[in-house]
Amino acid sequence: MHIVDTHEFYEMYRGDKDFRLGMELCKSNNIKFSVLVPDITSPGDRKFFETKKFPRGQIPKIPDNFIIHYLKSRLIFFSKSNLSLGGFFQFSCNYPSMIKKLKPDLIFENPYTNLTPRSYQTYFSAKINGIPVVFIDPGDIPPKGTLKKILNRIEKPIINNAKHIIVYNEMGKERFIKEYGYPENQISVIPKPVDVNKFTPGKGREEARNELNVGERFVVAYLGRLSNNKGARYLLEVAKNIKEQGKSHEYLFLFAGGNIIDSDAKNIHSLKDKYGLDNVHFTGKIPHRDMIKYQAAADLVVYPDVTNLPGFSTVLAESMAMGKAIIIGIKGFEGAIPIIHKETGIIVEARNVNEVVENIIYLKDNSEIREHLGNNVRKYAENNMCWEKQTHRYKKIFERAIEK
Repeated sequence: MHIVDTHEFYEMYRGDKDFRLGMELCKSNNIKFSVLVPDITSPGDRKFFETKKFPRGQIPKIPDNFIIHYLKSRLIFFSKSNLSLGGFFQFSCNYPSMIKKLKPDLIFENPYTNLTPRSYQTYFSAKINGIPVVFIDPGDIPPKGTLKKILNRIEKPIINNAKHIIVYNEMGKERFIKEYGYPENQISVIPKPVDVNKFTPGKGREEARNELNVGERFVVAYLGRLSNNKGARYLLEVAKNIKEQGKSHEYLFLFAGGNIIDSDAKNIHSLKDKYGLDNVHFTGKIPHRDMIKYQAAADLVVYPDVTNLPGFSTVLAESMAMGKAIIIGIKGFEGAIPIIHKETGIIVEARNVNEVVENIIYLKDNSEIREHLGNNVRKYAENNMCWEKQTHRYKKIFERAIEK
């Protein structure tokens, strides 16, 4: 079986899932996994990797049946002032000829919330060469409005050409059925994969807590970029509330992660100073390998607001694998995550500071409840999110798509 993955991927954190899937599939000698990537980086990734070229030096040793093809690409800008919202697209002219040359059994691609130029190239290349396509989608909610309705009509035949679609959550499944009329029986909901051996409960906990000088304090952690996507600023409001109750000495609020551009976190840091919070620790940007120790140091993980393009974030998957009690502000959008209220986590109303404070204090005072939630969410990760089991499911989907 020869699979072509057309994702843009990078080793370490950004695109790691696409990379890891290929590595796992290539453990089977009858599979050849080819990845087509642009030879240049996107504007965001240029800041992240500090290079305009694809960061080839960061790719580890790969199996002989895992092959990377670099495509000569161009960035075309249509709104440089709005790069954080898109404002550009990447285009590789020799993509169709590469597909024809490789003659894969299957093309595996992420169409994103709106189709990219590559998705249209995939559609025509697949039709001309008789190659089945499988899509994977993170299940985020795309923009709405008149423009999106017009795009849906254009995108519908391309989406429906796919032999199968994999989504991380029920929300993504509903979107493909509702917006494109895609057959429900050809959609598989497979939660975001995570390395359950790497992210293991208790691993490195004492070392991390000693490094942070935690002492007897209760560590409440927020993990990932300091952005609106997970509500970092609202956890600072929580810390302020705790301080006003005279309990700040009992807690350490840990923010592990930064922003691609340091200045983007300026407002969050200024709030800490404004509120005079001496029990808040910002790590700033960290290598992904360090995320494990900060996950381990936490007694509780809190994401106050994930209703802005709700999806299933990587740090959430890692918190689940670490067996952490989790408070998450996603009420009304529960279909975006595989957490069940009071069984594998606590679901609260997004941005509701008082509700978050109430649950933090409750879980701090009830270690048996924290342990119950942590054990349950770890079991879920082991049974549904580990790479070995997920790779088996992906392989079966690919085989069925090729047979059709």
